[in-house]
Amino acid sequence: MNTLGAVYRYKKLKEMIPEERAKTTARTIMIGGKAFATCTNTKRIVKLENNVGAVVNCDLKFNNYLKYTHCKMN
Repeated sequence: MNTLGAVYRYKKLKEMIPEERAKTTARTIMIGGKAFATCTNTKRIVKLENNVGAVVNCDLKFNNYLKYTHCKMN
């Protein structure tokens, strides 16, 4: 659910005009999890989280407002 919240927040930031963006609070979203070796659905969720993080973090225009990190747990 937090991943979908990050996508929603990123989409809303893209829709805002620069004056509205200046009033928003910067956010960092941290997700932690571990996928069991044989659980393919969990691996897909982890891959989704990594892909969302790559899109959000590589957009330099919104890098000051939103950061997304996925912490891999051992």
